[in-house]
Amino acid sequence: MRKLHPEPFVEVHPDTARDLALAPNDRVLVRSRRGSATLPVRISDRVPTDVCFAPFHWNDAFGTDLAVNALTPDEVDPISLQPGFKLCAVNLTRVPAPVITAVPDPATQLATYIGLQEAPLPPLSETVRGWLGGFLEAYACRRPLRAKCRSSRIMRR
Repeated sequence: MRKLHPEPFVEVHPDTARDLALAPNDRVLVRSRRGSATLPVRISDRVPTDVCFAPFHWNDAFGTDLAVNALTPDEVDPISLQPGFKLCAVNLTRVPAPVITAVPDPATQLATYIGLQEAPLPPLSETVRGWLGGFLEAYACRRPLRAKCRSSRIMRR
């Protein structure tokens, strides 16, 4: 699922998007009688006008306010006991984009702090350039650290 769709979304028809002044990747508050979720918009003619689709596989472990199951009723089929996650009436409201302020990367902050921002770069050999390139590529692809992942054993060291 994450390879096909790396993040949660709500899919709406182009006519519905136009009526609500939505652009691709805008965020929309999806509300039902039971709950709400805030999701990025995908515009597609795969859904009918005035209908939206959101996969229910995402939950708040991937971020806050993403659980589509919070929108749907708790009822289950009396025979199969399958949950009734398939549909419910919702209201869509465009959410303003968050204001993002640029934060310098830690290396730039450190260089500025110790006064090396304007220092000339040292010459590097091809071997060192290759090693540093691999290091920076791995650093860019790392998972963000989460405080809850640190165990007390690690904290004592």
